[in-house]
Amino acid sequence: MANRTFRQYGQAYAASGDVSVVVQVAGATVFNGAVSDSSTVRSGQPTTENLLYSFTMDEAVLGTRQVSVAVTGGELCFGPTKYNGFKKTRFDYQDFIDNTTMNSDGTLTTASQQWIAGQLQSQLSTDNYNTLMAGNGTRDLSDAINTANLIGLDWDTYGWYENDNRRTNLKLNGSDVNGDPDEIGWWPIMNDGDILTYDWNISVWDSTKNFQAETS
Repeated sequence: MANRTFRQYGQAYAASGDVSVVVQVAGATVFNGAVSDSSTVRSGQPTTENLLYSFTMDEAVLGTRQVSVAVTGGELCFGPTKYNGFKKTRFDYQDFIDNTTMNSDGTLTTASQQWIAGQLQSQLSTDNYNTLMAGNGTRDLSDAINTANLIGLDWDTYGWYENDNRRTNLKLNGSDVNGDPDEIGWWPIMNDGDILTYDWNISVWDSTKNFQAETS
């Protein structure tokens, strides 16, 4: 198994010295030290995405994990967490949306199935290719299509899924966090001595969501 790298973005400010954090995922400490930025003064809602710290975990660590972030030394604005090791595909969700339509019964139109077949022709079995070209594909072909679409894991791109419930059950010092944690532009603001906890969904494949990516 390879290690997936996680990058925490946001902004931090310390009147002197550095802002430091202790980060635990599922009870294991993954980072303990000073953040990379302790000089960005906040004005209103934070928006500056500086790299604060990074850590690694095995690629097998997926699904919902409990997270604890303890801050000392100043203010830390907790922005998006981006990571690599996402599944790389021949066409992505946006390509699918742009090139396919549904029948009234929720099935893909013949033209849509033919588009998929054209994208994956050399990866599909002859039978599955012919079925799609004839417009006779059903949900039973989903696994075969996903397998044919998969290239491998992309270790050079960091990102997240748009509108994903990445953090749920957010609490600051044990109390519910005010704000809208599902809104990507909303960041918790932490101060010296604060502890942020939440449930984190670590997901590297979701065919129903748009992947937001940036290259390393």
